Amino acid sequence: VLICIAGSIELELDDGKTKTTMMLDSSSKGVYIGNLVWRTMRKFEKQTIILVLASEYYLEDDYYRNYKDFLNACAVS
Repeated sequence: VLICIAGSIELELDDGKTKTTMMLDSSSKGVYIGNLVWRTMRKFEKQTIILVLASEYYLEDDYYRNYKDFLNACAVS
């Protein structure tokens, strides 16, 4: 879950088929980001603070760093 607790950001979510763009500008809004969702954050307001609530410890190998690899994984699943 991603929550912008101060400031604002534009968040784009991409599941390999559909892209959705939204503004996170209130600590009362949270966005659940499931598996195989590419996320892009941009338009950070100064002093922005983002809170991330995760279900697992961070492991570098669990993430796609290349968009083409991500799209290939989406096509397989």
